[in-house]
Amino acid sequence: MQTQSNSSNRPLVFIVDDEPMIGELISSYLRVEGLRVEFFDQPLVALAAFEQANPKPAVLLTDYQMPDMSGLELIQACRALYPDLKTISISGTMTDSDMEEAGIAPDRLVRKPFAPSDLLQPIRELLGLVLVK
Repeated sequence: MQTQSNSSNRPLVFIVDDEPMIGELISSYLRVEGLRVEFFDQPLVALAAFEQANPKPAVLLTDYQMPDMSGLELIQACRALYPDLKTISISGTMTDSDMEEAGIAPDRLVRKPFAPSDLLQPIRELLGLVLVK
């Protein structure tokens, strides 16, 4: 039986995707793999939660194309608050020129389509972790 303190010591990942089905699928998979997850389907709501979070999430995993704010804009806003934030963008359309134009790049880019398991390795690399269920 796990105690609450053990659970709270696990890395926290914020997932932001305007498609709830995709976000919930990713969230469920990462929870099974031993991560704490908070899912948001609106980038502005995620940014407000990020501002209030203490401690800050270990990783921000965000879709690129979303209404109100792109994933790159969200990464930029969150990094302004927490420069050491590790980030992963998921996209089927983002190009190098999009990143150059925005002046920001995620630490890792995972191209769509992908399996939820394709996200685990980049998270492990960014956190330098071997995740334990």
